[in-house]
Amino acid sequence: MKKVLKFLLLAILFLSIGYLIGRKVPVRLFNSIDHSATVSNWDVFYYIVSFFGVIGTFIAIVVALWKEDILRRLRKVKLKIDIQGLELSYTNSESRYFGKIVVSNSSKYLASNCKITIKALHYGRFEDEVETIHFGGTLVVKWNGDDCRNIVPGGQQSLSLFCIKQSGDDTTPQENSGAPVIDFWGVSPLPTEQRSNGCWIVDYCISYNNDTVIEDFSIQIQWNGQWNSKKKEFEKVFKFKKL
Repeated sequence: MKKVLKFLLLAILFLSIGYLIGRKVPVRLFNSIDHSATVSNWDVFYYIVSFFGVIGTFIAIVVALWKEDILRRLRKVKLKIDIQGLELSYTNSESRYFGKIVVSNSSKYLASNCKITIKALHYGRFEDEVETIHFGGTLVVKWNGDDCRNIVPGGQQSLSLFCIKQSGDDTTPQENSGAPVIDFWGVSPLPTEQRSNGCWIVDYCISYNNDTVIEDFSIQIQWNGQWNSKKKEFEKVFKFKKL
């Protein structure tokens, strides 16, 4: 869109310069023109039509060159990211909590090829000690195995960003039956001392419409390392929010 604005400003500038030159150049240079002649109504109509014809041609050129960009701006997608919360799941010999977000499309247009990648991961034992420990770049967080998802107008998609797992019996998980740790999807497992307790801040970006639109968001997690298979009790020691 910036290119279009620059093009329009330049066109207006050149037209203005041309008009001023036409007004200020000595009349004697145009002796072949009869300046005493009157302008008929037909001439006025002709000039008006010619003027709008030039403007129409100019607009047609702009649309031809920047059609996709103009349509994308007019059909702007509005995505909203919210914390969905923790979901407890029992799988084989482990019980796990999955930290989920929900991405909603509140616009009237399709958000195609939505993709979430990790930009950076920060960690500290306490909130005021957080430091960057990982730069993501192109690490993709998958939507249940898919790199991208389409979100229809008025629709939403949920996504798991991390999990906290606790070893235990496959049917009746026991408290403190193993050392619980947190793993972030899209990143290789962190060292044990950075997985068991502390404060994490993760920077993400969500792109859509074939990576032409990118928005950033971050989450913060604070956890003292304690485990509880009762969700309400676990949420007292595990805090998960969007910054």
